[in-house]
Amino acid sequence: EALTLNLDPYQTYTCYNERGVSYSHLEDYQKALTDFTVAIKIDPSNPNAFHNRGSLHSVMGNYQEAIADFSVVIKSHPKDADAYNNRGICLYEMKDFYGAIADFTEAIKINPDYADAYNNRGISNYEIGDYQQAIDDYTEAIKLEPKDAKTYYNRGILRYFTKKYQEAIDDFEKAADLYQQQGKNEDYQEVMKMIRKLKN
Repeated sequence: EALTLNLDPYQTYTCYNERGVSYSHLEDYQKALTDFTVAIKIDPSNPNAFHNRGSLHSVMGNYQEAIADFSVVIKSHPKDADAYNNRGICLYEMKDFYGAIADFTEAIKINPDYADAYNNRGISNYEIGDYQQAIDDYTEAIKLEPKDAKTYYNRGILRYFTKKYQEAIDDFEKAADLYQQQGKNEDYQEVMKMIRKLKN
């Protein structure tokens, strides 16, 4: 009598999902998409492969498909802050800034310590011309992630636009220090250019 393999569906799901992650890291996106899709067929109730496939679609610029995947996660796991943040990024890329702001706000409600969501909402508020709200968002992000040079830089730009020149210089100098510490020489040079421009 021949033996039949008794495969645990969870193990099979995990194998496809994890191999998909490996393919993603190798930038073999088509194979990664195939694996995530197989994992989803095996267990459509598990959000991980939807998250991974959504993130991959986003990297590939397939924003509608990414939004669809993140929306599935949100429907079944309404307290998933990452799904709201990631869907917000896709909406931002599609120039739906108000939709993006709504998603980033939801992510922040779920996780008030979500620095990336504050930063992303700040960028979206900048796009709709709400500079003060954008500055407030960057300030919150900085409180949570004080070593994020890009956020200081972003806030500096907005302070420059709102004619708060000394505050802008302070932000740019902080960004420059952090970029230098982190060995990001191109970014450091760019910020130093802004500082020289403001001081002249």
